[in-house]
Amino acid sequence: GVALPCTVLASIILSMQVHAAHPRNPCLRWACRLGSMLLWLPLLLSALHWLQPGRLPSQTLVLSAGASLLVAGLPLLVIGMQLEIVPFLAWIELRQRYPRGIRVPGVGSLLSPTHKQRLVLMHGAAALAAVIASIFPAATRAAGALIMLAYVASWYRLAQVWRDIRAFTPAQDRAILG
Repeated sequence: GVALPCTVLASIILSMQVHAAHPRNPCLRWACRLGSMLLWLPLLLSALHWLQPGRLPSQTLVLSAGASLLVAGLPLLVIGMQLEIVPFLAWIELRQRYPRGIRVPGVGSLLSPTHKQRLVLMHGAAALAAVIASIFPAATRAAGALIMLAYVASWYRLAQVWRDIRAFTPAQDRAILG
């Protein structure tokens, strides 16, 4: 029942990316692509169960579908957007704190693309580990550790963005004369 709406959502997300006039933000695109593919997984598992009944127990299919939606696909979509939104909100706070004519760091410099890539890779690995653990329970501890590591790393890096802007002081020579 959930597989079809999730597949439609994933298809819309991917379609919007393909038809974007100016594709930007590669980390966001990769997070959306991987998240969307994981949203397709419940439909693919349902089709596999329908074509070859008994290959995987129905409990495993339900658990895998739930893991691919709630632990893997949707969180990847949210994390990808969060990596773009948090630096933008931090930049807005800086712009509100300092008057026009004072240079503040740009949105792109508040969270480097390298850090974004690392976080997307960590969350992607954690998402895949969660889906694998739903099929092979022996991998549950490793998947849990990867998930915890990915979220702690994201929390730390996004908190660092806020710490950096709170510590920011403009230099006198960096002020724009207006």
